[in-house]
Amino acid sequence: MIEFLSNWSKMMKAHALTLLPLLLLLPACGSGGGGGGGGGGGGGGGVMGFVTSLSFSSEAGGAFHVFVQRSSAGGDPLTATLSLGGTATFNDYSSDAVVSVTIPAGSAIGSITISLNDDLLHEDSEWISFFLSGEHADPTANVHTMTIVDDDGEPEVSFTTSGGPENEADTAAILLTAQLDTVSGLPAVVPIVASGEASEGADLDYTLAASLITIPAGQLAASVTLQILDDLDPELPQERAILTITNPIGAVIGATPQAIFTIVDDEGLFFDPVNLTSGTSSDGDEASAFCSADVDGDTL
Repeated sequence: MIEFLSNWSKMMKAHALTLLPLLLLLPACGSGGGGGGGGGGGGGGGVMGFVTSLSFSSEAGGAFHVFVQRSSAGGDPLTATLSLGGTATFNDYSSDAVVSVTIPAGSAIGSITISLNDDLLHEDSEWISFFLSGEHADPTANVHTMTIVDDDGEPEVSFTTSGGPENEADTAAILLTAQLDTVSGLPAVVPIVASGEASEGADLDYTLAASLITIPAGQLAASVTLQILDDLDPELPQERAILTITNPIGAVIGATPQAIFTIVDDEGLFFDPVNLTSGTSSDGDEASAFCSADVDGDTL
């Protein structure tokens, strides 16, 4: 044992000069590592992303705020580029030409302000997409979609035209017009049901160019043509074409859901003269009178 310790002492003395520089370096290496870690903790405060990915607001909501947050506390200001998209247009909202969003130094939260415009158009819900980009944008939370919910009811639709009496011999073409009480942001489809003494169809009393009227979005009214036909049938002196709005889409039924057109016949009830025959007959002690009528040999 004594011999082992003697040999160990001699070896350490022999290599002391060689090991000394390495021993001096060890504290320096440890200090450098700690400094590097400290620098990483204070560098910029992470990245920013949206607090939520979805939001909803009525178009009457006025100012609306979309929030962003930083991924770590404290640090320097964070700024990301902001771009907008979606189905909503700048008629639906204003953003004061915002092109970036900043979280101030030491703050955890930033916000984007959108001012919603409450129009009077009945329309579908619309949406705005917010996109963050740049070195401070968190790629896992850089998209937010905001839905703007419409708050306007469907417009009322009514007929604005009725007419007559119209002589069928004139074969008049009449515009049947359906009109909204206010312009809509969506098309209105107005089905028409025909009734009355007059019959609709080819070779009958009149025709309709279509069985429904479509009022395009942004327009107040639209029309179809009612064409009166001159038939050769004996019929009532006057007949009515009654047209009724039924189950409209994109509108509700208004104050005048019917249009009535009177068509005057030009043939009379019958073409041929009516032959009347009268007389008396007796059967034993009883006598009776009779009367019959026929048209071209056909008894009425």
